[in-house]
Amino acid sequence: GLLTYKTIGGILDLFVLMGPTPDAVVRQYTELVGFPYLPPYWALGFHNCRWGYKTVNDTRDVVERYRNANIPLETMWNDLDYMDGFRIFSLDPTNYPPSEMHAFVESLHANNQHYVQIIDPGVKVDDKYSVYENLLKAGSYIRGEYDEPLIGQVWPGQTIFPDFFVDKTKDFWKEELARHHTDHAAVDGAWIDMNEVANFCDGRCDAKPLGKENHPPFVPGGDALYLRTLTLSGQQEPSLMYDTHSMYGFTQAIATKEAMESIRGKRALVISRSTFPGHGHHAGHWLGDNVSQWSDLFY
Repeated sequence: GLLTYKTIGGILDLFVLMGPTPDAVVRQYTELVGFPYLPPYWALGFHNCRWGYKTVNDTRDVVERYRNANIPLETMWNDLDYMDGFRIFSLDPTNYPPSEMHAFVESLHANNQHYVQIIDPGVKVDDKYSVYENLLKAGSYIRGEYDEPLIGQVWPGQTIFPDFFVDKTKDFWKEELARHHTDHAAVDGAWIDMNEVANFCDGRCDAKPLGKENHPPFVPGGDALYLRTLTLSGQQEPSLMYDTHSMYGFTQAIATKEAMESIRGKRALVISRSTFPGHGHHAGHWLGDNVSQWSDLFY
């Protein structure tokens, strides 16, 4: 038979798994990408997570209602609501003050329960924001066509993005997670999101022209490749994002898992919205937002 691949170009690695049986193919694929990682035992319990808990008191009340109803709750989660202006590694000083967050998380741990927060990769452009300043000092961010810090836009506004292919980025990420763990909330796991990389602009957020990599001769489905993501002419350490785009969430998950295990000294729970073959050897996967209707279950 004839097998035809239509690609947009870039790097294409082909692995042929010869089997000859389906079981053998699965075994060969697993040997190639790695066995699934072993999550902590508590990660297999009942969890509660949603967007919209506006204060730490709202979050605490949910835990109390589970307890009063005698429903076992293993882990409580918070979405973006806990952040100060959607800045990662921060707390809203009014609605999620550090003192109350410490007390809340300590109460969970005292009851053998656990706590997880969402973390996005985008770092808000703000000269008074230490995480932004630290990433600039590390110099390990994605660069644009003009060798500048590539600016996108997500929940906090203008943002730059760590390049997780760079070892210095892993150090930066671990230091920020450790500081957040000590100063704000001793989280037990990480829920990483918006890491395709998502961008509310198309390619760039300024009027400068996009590089040629954004306009290949063949585009699957006819939609531009740079829609709601970073320009594919952006530069990461090994290559252009034309080659590395699909690995962003994968590399962030590895960095996050390594950081969490170093900080806690235990197996880490990390789930990522963006994945790549081999991701399951390091972390879990979540499927994005839904509104809990039957049509969402179908997909």
